[in-house]
Amino acid sequence: MSDLVTITVDGVEVSVPKGTLVVDAAKRIGNDIPVFCYHPKMSPVGMCRMCLVEVGMPMRDRATGELMMNEDGSPKINFGRGLQTGCTVQVGPGMVVRTNTAVVTEARESIIEFLLSSHPLDCPICDKGGECPLQNLTLAHGKGNSRVVYSDKKKMDKHVPLGDLIFLDRERCIQCARCVRFQEEVVGDPVIRFHNRGRSLEIATFSDPGFDSYWSGNTTDICPVGALTTADFRFGARPWEMTPVATISPHGPAGSNMT
Repeated sequence: MSDLVTITVDGVEVSVPKGTLVVDAAKRIGNDIPVFCYHPKMSPVGMCRMCLVEVGMPMRDRATGELMMNEDGSPKINFGRGLQTGCTVQVGPGMVVRTNTAVVTEARESIIEFLLSSHPLDCPICDKGGECPLQNLTLAHGKGNSRVVYSDKKKMDKHVPLGDLIFLDRERCIQCARCVRFQEEVVGDPVIRFHNRGRSLEIATFSDPGFDSYWSGNTTDICPVGALTTADFRFGARPWEMTPVATISPHGPAGSNMT
């Protein structure tokens, strides 16, 4: 039995290994499904909902188990009643994925509208400005207006020191859990966690010395919205003012390569 599964994404067939997630399968053919919480090196959680797509599977006769066919000879596809998160759904034989239909577009617009309803207009001073996924996806999927009453926006602390190196802006955080999962799954040092629930959900550390992980600086890179910044760089320069140069990390004994 083949270890490859063939699916169709927006009319284009692609064969990928079993267990591949829809977002990764789509990327094989150059179709970048927008994401915030998903990262290929960490387990999927489907928290941000930005990757919502239509997923359909071939219909089979309940009595015989055989494929049900249309008049033109193509298999009938059942797309169900709702959208699914492309970062949590694994590919299946004959699966059909739609990433640019009207209902998908509307869902993405609503997600962006929801995120921006509590996100500060810090782009001119944010260290992430110019290389920010939220900026890019707002440009691609934002509606330009909102149904939200901004006077009801919840105010939160903006300069919270989690440790000696990392500062947290709680208003910018979109609760994607990238930083939390990185510390738990990649580093194995879960010194930051989610605290509270609902609109009060926030990143916090309960470690006595604070967010003191050797790898804490990496969380500023994987944060998609600039909620985490480093004390030695914040407000120092804009991305377009810098030239990338290969070098060696001065913060550890391993001599890790960095840019």
